[in-house]
Amino acid sequence: MGVKEAVRILVLRRLVDDKVALSVLEMALLKNMSPSEISMALGVKKSYVKSNVYLFVKAAGDHVRAADLLRKALPIVMGIDPVVFGAPGRMYRCRLCLKDFTVNLRDSQSRMNHVKQSHRDVVEKYINSVVNAISRV
Repeated sequence: MGVKEAVRILVLRRLVDDKVALSVLEMALLKNMSPSEISMALGVKKSYVKSNVYLFVKAAGDHVRAADLLRKALPIVMGIDPVVFGAPGRMYRCRLCLKDFTVNLRDSQSRMNHVKQSHRDVVEKYINSVVNAISRV
């Protein structure tokens, strides 16, 4: 894996407006909070916290590299406008193709799959711009 794969995780989470997953990474890797603390603060399961952190650290290579990458990339990624918008418990809509997500497609994984498959060029553009910005820092 490497920088590009780790940035892909961040960009996809941002494009589908998954603030919880990005907050989990920030709290775990930058604020050194435990999974229990994060779970209580965000109201998510500890397994959700652990799996998100594990996938990001695995993509980055190791824990130190993941924290350093997140410190540099998160402000840049947060400047990206989400392409899927809506509210939990309500309909979501993709701004690029105007697709509405029905009741069974509300979870962030389904939204990420839609963006990855239908808008690959947009995802790659954002990934490359973030990687380029990180390399300049």
